[in-house]
Amino acid sequence: MKKVAIIGFGSIGKKLYEQICLEGLLEVAFIHDPKVDVPVHLALHHPPTGKDFSGVDLVVEAAIPQTVETFGREIVKYTSFMPFSITALADQQLYDDIVRLAHLYQCRLYIPHGAILGLDGIFDGRKLFDKVQIVTTKNPKSLGRNDTQKHVLFEGSVREAAKLMPRNVNVHAALALAGIGFDQTKSIIISDPDTKENTHLITASNADTTMEIVIKSNPIGAVTGAYTPISAYGSVKRALRIAEKNMTVV
Repeated sequence: MKKVAIIGFGSIGKKLYEQICLEGLLEVAFIHDPKVDVPVHLALHHPPTGKDFSGVDLVVEAAIPQTVETFGREIVKYTSFMPFSITALADQQLYDDIVRLAHLYQCRLYIPHGAILGLDGIFDGRKLFDKVQIVTTKNPKSLGRNDTQKHVLFEGSVREAAKLMPRNVNVHAALALAGIGFDQTKSIIISDPDTKENTHLITASNADTTMEIVIKSNPIGAVTGAYTPISAYGSVKRALRIAEKNMTVV
């Protein structure tokens, strides 16, 4: 049975653990989160090191961007890595290092689709599109703000957005990595006190083709939408080649 390690035990980490326990198709090697109580028999109390990653088939990060910076390079020397704090990879040196080490040690870096749909289509068409844009609208509380009127907080490249609001634009970073890059992908972030939903409007286009994807979900944590923890388990199973019975979506 393949083993998964989880770093971060918030909304995504907890749901992933519950789904693994429920289906019994995978085994949890350990869970590390110094700020949250985790199941005692799986708790790794010290920061994970190389020997902890040995024998693990996939490490899932579901904490904060600094966690990717701290552990990412070491993880891919031993096993494959699926970060959910994807904004960390807007640091070009960190991204280059992780990709280089993963190649050197024959491991993989997996980019989960998280809160949105259609990354496979964006990835397949990345050489076709000359414009990719994502507009995210959230309640000010989800953005750590107290705005009383709707307004645009940010408009610029995803790389800039990832530096300014790293916990709120992981979707933007995933889209950039799947598509035309951090500097070419446009990011717009809107604060709207009249909405309770997290809304993402993605547009990918060129002279001949335009695609639009709209996703709306209610947040279940400070920044995480309701769909993300559910999709996380599907991403983990696909990365580890755990197929649904009699059906595979490609």
